[in-house]
Amino acid sequence: MLLNNLMNSVNKKKNGSFRVKVPIVNNFIHQDNTYSLLTCEYEPVGYVYHEVNMLTQNEYADNWQLVVPPKRNYIKHYEENGVKKRILKSNLFKINLNLAQLPNHLWHRINYKNNVSDGMYLYHIESTPVDNYIRELVNILNRSYDIKYTNRVKQLLNELRENDIFGWIVIKAKSLYGL
Repeated sequence: MLLNNLMNSVNKKKNGSFRVKVPIVNNFIHQDNTYSLLTCEYEPVGYVYHEVNMLTQNEYADNWQLVVPPKRNYIKHYEENGVKKRILKSNLFKINLNLAQLPNHLWHRINYKNNVSDGMYLYHIESTPVDNYIRELVNILNRSYDIKYTNRVKQLLNELRENDIFGWIVIKAKSLYGL
C-alpha cells in the first residue's frame, strides 16, 4: 500500500509541468583531443528525465521568464463513415488565469479573445471587474519608481484585495513601494 501511494505521488504532475529528456554524455573531447564545448562531439550514453515546473507568481514578480522550446501543433487523422478526415490539434498547456497573473512579457500579445500563447502555454484571461485597475497598476510598475505614485498604488492594491485578486503584480507593487 505504501509503495502504491509513493508511485502515485511520483506519477502526478503539477499544473503546467512537463518532462524533458536530457542526454548523459560520455565525453566532451574533440577529435584533436582538445576540450572545447563549442566544437565538441559527444556521445550520449543514456538519458535522464527532468520535470520542469511553471514559474511561481513570486518568480514572475522578480522578472523571471521561463524560456522553453515551443510545442508543436499536430494533425490527427481519423475516419468517419468511411471518409478520411484530419484536424489540427495543439498540445499547448491550457491555463486559465486573471490579468494580474499573466506574465509581464506577454502583456503586449493579448488578443481580442483574451488568449495569449508563448509557445508552451495557452493562457486564457478571465475577465474581472477590476481589470482597469490592474492595467493602471502595471503601467505604474513599468515606469521608473516615483514616490508620487505611492498613494495611488495603495488605492489600487486595496481595490484588488477587496476583489480577491492576487498575482505577481500585487507582489511586485508591495515590494517596490514598501507596502
